[in-house]
Amino acid sequence: MNLNNPRRGGQPQLVIFFIVIAGILLIMDQRGMLDGVLARVRSPLIGMTGRLSDLNDPLRQPVDLEAATSEIAALRQRIEQLEQENSQLRVVESEYIRIRQALDLQNDAPNIKTVMGQVVGKGSNPAFDDLIIDVGSDDGVRVGMPVRSSRGLVGQVFQTTANAAQVVLLTDASVSVPSRLSQARALGVVRGGGSGGLLTLEFVALEAPLTVGDVVLTAGIQGETTQELIANRFPPDLVIGQVIKVERSDAALFQTAIVQPDVDFDGVETVFVITDFDVIDTTLFGGGQP
Repeated sequence: MNLNNPRRGGQPQLVIFFIVIAGILLIMDQRGMLDGVLARVRSPLIGMTGRLSDLNDPLRQPVDLEAATSEIAALRQRIEQLEQENSQLRVVESEYIRIRQALDLQNDAPNIKTVMGQVVGKGSNPAFDDLIIDVGSDDGVRVGMPVRSSRGLVGQVFQTTANAAQVVLLTDASVSVPSRLSQARALGVVRGGGSGGLLTLEFVALEAPLTVGDVVLTAGIQGETTQELIANRFPPDLVIGQVIKVERSDAALFQTAIVQPDVDFDGVETVFVITDFDVIDTTLFGGGQP
């Protein structure tokens, strides 16, 4: 027998050690002295148990996915409904704006009668700057009647059918409008055909204080007649545009200006055909036909 083997001699002592420790722990547990220690030990174990239980959640995923799919479908349906309501509100808003514009024009000029129409397209002849509107002779629209928008003068009726009309725009080369300057108080004639949709103001007296920024208005007088169309029969004080450039020469008899129209002819949607207004009769002085 080898008495020097430490393993055989140490085992009884180790057993006695654990028995003593177990006894001490048993006594401490009975006296409640281990509650705090056990609580610290249990907390991580409970957390681990919770995480392990979360691993079982994929088993319940098909139920949650079905509910989520149903909720997404309901939300999409609600979005479509809101989009439809929004479109309807835009239509109502557009109609309100049209009515408001008509009322404002009527209040601003109670002596001027108008027929409201919508722009539906352009004519097929590329030689004309024109618009087609959805009111015609059945609505009281006649050839030669002025057409305006809420911003200012648009043009003049050139042809009509029972329920539509062709409007020649101010920018067309055939149009000429007797005009006056709001600040300079001078008279002139606005003509279309300018580059880039601009207008030309001609025959302004050299002594007139013509400046950039002056507003050009209709003068309200009647002049020349071209091809049975009274091309400049417009009521007074309709806005035409604003002077953006002045051309003056000492050798010239008159001043000339470039005018930016106030109306966006490409974006205009609602127009008002002026069916009746007080005309300044100048026929006695050779100014043209009535």
